Amino acid sequence: MMKSMFKLFGDNQEKTQSSADIAKDRLKVIVATNHRLNMRLSAERVEEMKQEILEVVNKYIQGVQKDDVDIQQRQEDNMDILEMNVNLPERRD
Repeated sequence: MMKSMFKLFGDNQEKTQSSADIAKDRLKVIVATNHRLNMRLSAERVEEMKQEILEVVNKYIQGVQKDDVDIQQRQEDNMDILEMNVNLPERRD
């Protein structure tokens, strides 16, 4: 009975996503939209993006190097995917 009450009042507990999943989905939409507009990123633009990401991350977490930022472009299910990974330094308390 309790479960049916939650459904009745719109409990979205099963549907919640982490902020990382939401950001990933949004990025996929942006890249897919750009693909439809035929606006692919050049190697120079990827390097600019990498540098900007490095600057923003270092603003909050010091010690991240350029080699710690990896940006890959790939195609999946007729969509261009832009994947970014940032390796963070070990935490020193």
